[in-house]
Amino acid sequence: MHETCAHAVHPDFAYMLLEVEDCDFLLQDKRGRLAYQCAYEFGRSVDLAVEIRKKTLQQASARNVKVSFDFEVGDHWDRLSQD
Repeated sequence: MHETCAHAVHPDFAYMLLEVEDCDFLLQDKRGRLAYQCAYEFGRSVDLAVEIRKKTLQQASARNVKVSFDFEVGDHWDRLSQD
């Protein structure tokens, strides 16, 4: 899931994951990152990153889990926002 969210190799697949009821967006990768963090750090789709973030926050709220927003956003976002 993290690879799909980060690299949007198949953005349609990532959007499908957003619709799956039992897909856990609070799972961490080997480095302790959530899927939305990977999407913001490495992703190619601003819209997809925002949707993953929303889903993560919904799940965190439902489980009363605190989510950190303390991470670096990739410098490629400047280029993406100009397209």
